[in-house]
Amino acid sequence: MLFPDDPEFTEAEAQRELSPFHDVLRDAVMHCHDILRSLAEGNALVAKGFEYLSARQHLMNSLVVERMKELAAEGSLGNVEVLTERRFLELRFDSIDLRCKKVSPDGSTSNYPTKSSIDYKNQIPFPDGPAFVYRARLTLGWLWGPTAIDIEDIRIIYAKGDMTQWQYSILKPADESDAGLRLRPTGSGGGHGGTKFGDDEDRGVEGA
Repeated sequence: MLFPDDPEFTEAEAQRELSPFHDVLRDAVMHCHDILRSLAEGNALVAKGFEYLSARQHLMNSLVVERMKELAAEGSLGNVEVLTERRFLELRFDSIDLRCKKVSPDGSTSNYPTKSSIDYKNQIPFPDGPAFVYRARLTLGWLWGPTAIDIEDIRIIYAKGDMTQWQYSILKPADESDAGLRLRPTGSGGGHGGTKFGDDEDRGVEGA
């Protein structure tokens, strides 16, 4: 059940607060994906293990979490606070909590439904110091292409329960990207070539 006094949080408000960090967030996700690819391209055994979607998703999530911690520590995300109390990473901005997840085209996630993850997507406030403080809980989500090889898009998503209220892309067009850093936003498998991962839909229990 949604908190009865839960206010609407608009896309414009999110863009206003997060736009200074869009490039950093986007590059961090794409950099982690490049690491994932380089591991598979350099080791046949790793490539074999990565045929399972859940295996590469677990590692991708871990890489993104650690990269976000590094960026927060060096000040690249402003005065963001890193929270891990709910067993998944949250980046706390002024009025936004941001988690990092693989998402579906409709903006939904498929993580194991723990109470913390359910509360997060239901926008339920939680005790924060001496009083309740409302923060919009958003998701920085990466969308795999149809073959689950390349990243097709990176989005900021606001959901309430199982309903995505809005989402917007922070992935630049290919001609604006830095060469060698970001993959072309397409699901065709272009960008790096070489290693082909399996396209199974092994859901497993994702890293949150």
